Amino acid sequence: MPKYSLEALEKLRDTRVDEATKLLAEAVREREAATARRQAAEVSLESRRLEMDGIRASERAVLEQGGAAAHDLALAGAWELGAQAELERLALAVARRKDEEGAASKKEAEARSRVALEKANAEVVRKDHDRFDAGVRKAELVKEEEAAGEAWRPKN
Repeated sequence: MPKYSLEALEKLRDTRVDEATKLLAEAVREREAATARRQAAEVSLESRRLEMDGIRASERAVLEQGGAAAHDLALAGAWELGAQAELERLALAVARRKDEEGAASKKEAEARSRVALEKANAEVVRKDHDRFDAGVRKAELVKEEEAAGEAWRPKN
């Protein structure tokens, strides 16, 4: 049986598909990790915001009951400035995590495209190999039929 002449190319293309698939798996893991970090940053921001809202509500209740002195009001004002700064810092962390997630998503999409391209390239060679094998089988069948016809032909 004749050997397929593009066997080395077929193996190379299959290897490239495997490599691209490994890179895609890595990109997916990176994107999932970036998503988890973004979600954690959002949870941190929201929980801190709720905690601060609770502190504000309790301080407002004390103020409404007349239990706050001028010194307490000054401290509350300073606390509010610090709280706003902390919320801004947490919001910036969320924004950075969103940017990281976006970059990881882009990398994942590029990796998916590469896998698709490498699979398509491998499929071209695989189909050519299948056509080659079918041609070889057809040629062998023709030879067998000719040999069988010769064997049954009357001798003159």
